[in-house]
Amino acid sequence: MYPFATASYKRLTIYNERNIAEIELDFESFWSNDASFKYNNNTISYKPTSFLLKEVEITKGSLQIGFIDFDWKMAATVRLENNQGMTKMFTIKGGSLMNRSYIVQDFLTNHLLTIEHKWNWTRFNYDYYISEGDGVVDDENNMDENLFLVTALYVSFLISKRRRRRRNG
Repeated sequence: MYPFATASYKRLTIYNERNIAEIELDFESFWSNDASFKYNNNTISYKPTSFLLKEVEITKGSLQIGFIDFDWKMAATVRLENNQGMTKMFTIKGGSLMNRSYIVQDFLTNHLLTIEHKWNWTRFNYDYYISEGDGVVDDENNMDENLFLVTALYVSFLISKRRRRRRNG
């Protein structure tokens, strides 16, 4: 798994253990929640289906591979197809009092990841620190780790973005 990511307003960059950029998730514009990245010769896209960001569609090329459903508490349920076409579900919700960390759990409430974000004053963007939980997403579950990680980071980025907008008026 990747230990580190940074987020500006138009790009979410995921680094590997050697601090080399591996995946770059690009947003269409400053205000847009539409995002995409290139991975294994495919384009993975995240596109909200409504203005209120209740649901986001995940596509690989033109094939739909998943959905993200947000609830009123700003938690998300993600349905994502694995490598065999089976749908896997996991939830992402705030894990701390100040909402600076997010817990990713599977449908059995096994703790998969913790995503923590901190403001970086030298670069004026957020740094994301990722740690694994007890449950593991791996080849045994036939889930693509990179797609799972980028989706979890995308959701945590949107939740924190919505909370900042709500807090700032």
